[in-house]
Amino acid sequence: MAEEIKINIGSGATKWDGWINYDELTYEGVTPLVLSPDVTLPLDSNIVSTVYCSHTFEHLSDATVSRTLDEIWRVMSPGGLFLLKFPDFDWFLEQYRKGNYQCMIGVGIESLLWSHASKNVEDTFENRISAYFCGYWNRQYGDHFSRAINKTKQAYIGPAVINDNDLKILLSTKSPNQISKKLTNIAKSDPDFKCFSHQNAWSVPEMSLILKEKNFFLESTDKDQIVKEFEHVIPRFKEMLHFSAYYLIKKKSV
Repeated sequence: MAEEIKINIGSGATKWDGWINYDELTYEGVTPLVLSPDVTLPLDSNIVSTVYCSHTFEHLSDATVSRTLDEIWRVMSPGGLFLLKFPDFDWFLEQYRKGNYQCMIGVGIESLLWSHASKNVEDTFENRISAYFCGYWNRQYGDHFSRAINKTKQAYIGPAVINDNDLKILLSTKSPNQISKKLTNIAKSDPDFKCFSHQNAWSVPEMSLILKEKNFFLESTDKDQIVKEFEHVIPRFKEMLHFSAYYLIKKKSV
């Protein structure tokens, strides 16, 4: 019987026995892989039984997401499973539109607030939400992912800098992908722009359409059902549970 091949794309500093862990980071148990518009998974076609990708897609450009999905489809075996997880942007907008400020406490924003004074960005509900749809850092900050951070007065990591009223209208009226596109364009106009932390977002209908175009079958977005079925199969599957969207996806035949 052939050995089951399971891969974790964007694994971070993770060593999971029985998995091939792919990430840009240098770490024991991690296979180096840069996700880019021309990325190729170093695997034969139709051999992978399980693909897991958690809180990675929101960091990627459209072109890189598209190519990564093509590669996932290529390496997946018939009947294979793809578990995709990223911030639940529908939930974030729902909480914002309900006025539930508490939803943005404890989701990782607090540790970045020290830098916001460099651009006179206030700690508001809107700016905390905005940072999930588009976050970036400038050249003075250093590099967030490698933790080579310069805590200077000029350093910045946070949301796109936008007029408060314009941001309120954007968050109140537009879809997740429309919001991220608008904000990333604003962030890129910063002359000191260096890199995005988050640069993409999708509602369930928006991601469903992308998956359909890539010949995937979206079996479920029922978080409770998916977690119950796979929490003992995939390590740390319940991390960031309350603000994550979960997708259970299968490969369609062409």
